[in-house]
Amino acid sequence: MPEMAADRPPGKIIGDRDLVAIAKAHAFYSTHYGKDKALKRAIENPSVRRMRTHPLCDAERWWELLDTAEELPESELPCARPVAAVPPPDSPPNIISQRHLALRDAITASAQRLDIPRDLVLEPRLARKLAKYAAIRTADEIAVFLKDNGARPWQVRACAQTFATVLHGLD
Repeated sequence: MPEMAADRPPGKIIGDRDLVAIAKAHAFYSTHYGKDKALKRAIENPSVRRMRTHPLCDAERWWELLDTAEELPESELPCARPVAAVPPPDSPPNIISQRHLALRDAITASAQRLDIPRDLVLEPRLARKLAKYAAIRTADEIAVFLKDNGARPWQVRACAQTFATVLHGLD
């Protein structure tokens, strides 16, 4: 699975706080100082300065990417993903806990099989969320749930059938 090889949780590369800071700095400094002087002024911002010294980051490169993104036509920008309407949990707390532990064990087994960190197989929040809904049982229903909640295609492929099997075994 080549698409997993370069995949890393975003928080392991650069924190959300720093990404937001450089995006805000880019918008502010580009507007007030023009593109030529904006980065030089933005370096005064502690988050941007921290990114300049980050081993996996190059603030100048991020700045160039933001300039490029700013020039994209609306048709090339990503669509905002609609937030899935989530019904209230349909399981009692003890069943939710049992389902969550089973899903977590399945994720751990998949991570070992794929030789990748467990958090890359699936975000823990998705397993916790799925555990609340006993009505979501089949591999297809689980695949839709995972996709609607932000799982990547390879994560859906890696988890949906396994989760369906595990949850069926709890019945």
